[in-house]
Amino acid sequence: MTAKITKTDLLKVSARLMLIQSAWTMQSMQSEGFVFCLMPVLRKLFPDNSKLRRVINHFHLPINTHPFLVSILAGSILKMESEGQSQRLIISYLRTAMTALAALGDSYFHAVLAFSSMVAVLATLIFGAVAGLVTLLVMYNAVHFLIRFAGIFIGFRKGDATISALGKWIDSGKTKLLRTLTGIAGGFVISMIFTKMAQDILSLFWIVPIATGLVLVAFVLNLKRSLWAYVLPSFLLLVLISEVLI
Repeated sequence: MTAKITKTDLLKVSARLMLIQSAWTMQSMQSEGFVFCLMPVLRKLFPDNSKLRRVINHFHLPINTHPFLVSILAGSILKMESEGQSQRLIISYLRTAMTALAALGDSYFHAVLAFSSMVAVLATLIFGAVAGLVTLLVMYNAVHFLIRFAGIFIGFRKGDATISALGKWIDSGKTKLLRTLTGIAGGFVISMIFTKMAQDILSLFWIVPIATGLVLVAFVLNLKRSLWAYVLPSFLLLVLISEVLI
């Protein structure tokens, strides 16, 4: 296994991983798609078809991780394969890493990135609902695609030390802090928008406590992160409808 793995090879794998969910099944989940995505590099590492088939057979187990972070897993697995590590060690690492990445992906993309993007949307609503929608699509997907394409290089560089490195960069404490700050920021932005909209019909006496209450509501919603998935899009939809009707 002396074949040189190039950046082009890794990008081919990363491009395939963009569609890994299209091969999802109830029985093996992401297994078939994962192996298919690795093939551009596996064929270089194992030019002998009999050896290649034996390697592929080791991946006939249920594989399920966060689709946005699967490129990190793929990169680390390919690094271990290129180093000639035992299949037993590779599969053991695969089982552990895919679970850790699934948990990390859920906490980061759903609890932090999605809501940070929505707060940015609220901040741009002064330019109109369309500007808010564009902001949401650009901000979320810019980070999303960057991680998906860069992840395979991170995994390939770190190998079986990838999960340990990620644990130092992103831990539960940092995620919780970011989620809390995002929730509070969302409350402030909503309260500022409400203040601007209501200043002509409500006295300052009522605006201040209502705006303060919205900040507190944002903090409470932050404790149940799934509620934000309904509140912020509904607010954006309300602004869009008001622009159309008024």
